[in-house]
Amino acid sequence: MKRLSLLVLGLTVMLGLSMTAFATDTIVFTKLVGGTGSPTGLYQGTLNGVVTNFICADNTHEIQGGESWQATEYSLGSLLSSGAYSYVGYNSYYGTATDVWTDEAYLEYSIITGTSLTGAQQAAINNAIWDLTTPGGTQLSGSTSDSTNPLYWINQAALYAAGWTALNPYGVTFFVPVAGSATGYPSGHPDPQLFSDVNTPEPISMALMGTFLSLAGFGLGKKKLFT
Repeated sequence: MKRLSLLVLGLTVMLGLSMTAFATDTIVFTKLVGGTGSPTGLYQGTLNGVVTNFICADNTHEIQGGESWQATEYSLGSLLSSGAYSYVGYNSYYGTATDVWTDEAYLEYSIITGTSLTGAQQAAINNAIWDLTTPGGTQLSGSTSDSTNPLYWINQAALYAAGWTALNPYGVTFFVPVAGSATGYPSGHPDPQLFSDVNTPEPISMALMGTFLSLAGFGLGKKKLFT
């Protein structure tokens, strides 16, 4: 399977920028669901024994069905302040670690809560996420007006991520793997992965999210767009 690490983001009732690292959880990866072409879409498994949909957020580790590992929970703020994001790194072409991981969180939230997304749109978000978190990477090419193109979603994040972070009351929880805790991993790839769990009262459409943030006046015009 494609080399990747799974970044577990969970949307909780706590503010994402103020939480610190806390519990250690057990994650098991089972299978891919949705998306257009492996390995895009959501990733299904369990979080402490509860069936959960996850999302892959990095392209630097390998994973296979049945693999399990321990992971420590971080908010976006604590992930950045602690430097725990360095487990994956980031593509500096798109800005600082704070810029990239804020955009990353926005896109992960978008793919998990986007109930009307097509498989091609899910795949485009996946590829945007992987480009953001590939150290030393360059900008993707393609249309910025086509929602099946990854660059479209990178620009959406550039427009709305900062405002979404300020407004979203549920936060994003990142589950950073505990070194040496993986079992059932592919031969020669013992590093565990980053994974995700989402808990929101009800899904929000991308159109509604964009409209709300536009009306609120957050984030627009404050970051450069990519063409």
